[in-house]
Amino acid sequence: MFGWLKRGRAPQIETRAAQPGYTAALMAAREAWISGGAGLAELTGAVQASVMLWESGLSLADVTGTDLLDRRSMAICARALALRGECLFLIRDRLIPCTDWDISTRYGQPRAYRVGLPEIGGGRSETVLAPEVLHFRIGCDAVTPWAGSAPLARAKLSASLLDEITTALRDVFRDAPIGSQIIPVPEGRCCRSQCVSAVFPFRVEFMPRV
Repeated sequence: MFGWLKRGRAPQIETRAAQPGYTAALMAAREAWISGGAGLAELTGAVQASVMLWESGLSLADVTGTDLLDRRSMAICARALALRGECLFLIRDRLIPCTDWDISTRYGQPRAYRVGLPEIGGGRSETVLAPEVLHFRIGCDAVTPWAGSAPLARAKLSASLLDEITTALRDVFRDAPIGSQIIPVPEGRCCRSQCVSAVFPFRVEFMPRV
């Protein structure tokens, strides 16, 4: 009976705060870990070719003194070192690669790890001491000696730059005659560059400066 009192009022808008679920947060963290920070070109062809060379080199290495470091573990370690700068294995009857980990340190040295282990039905975590893991690190900094850094993070190469280099090399190897090679010529005056190019039995084209 008092409905006519509400006719002149503006409709109220209900506001609710929705917190993202665990699955969305986990997917976002996984996507950020795969894609890397600041677009550092982990997924370009040039980087993947370099990572493949790392995998081939370490997997062909002959490790003496232990049977745990087999070729599969060395290949996994090579890929993780090239893209992440560090790799962690849990030592059991074999080496189990860890997806992520937290470290407890004392005087800059790791003392305990909380590691995440991959499982097909969902990962699980364990807390272990430092002697129970095998931690590879490259490019360590004095500020964080317990963590490694990837070569791409130290080089600061963007994905767009590596994509341009890959495209240029692809065009050269596709359109150049058979047996052609790319030889860098030092920058300098045009006459000096012509003298250097006269040594080679083919024509050299110089790109004009922009």
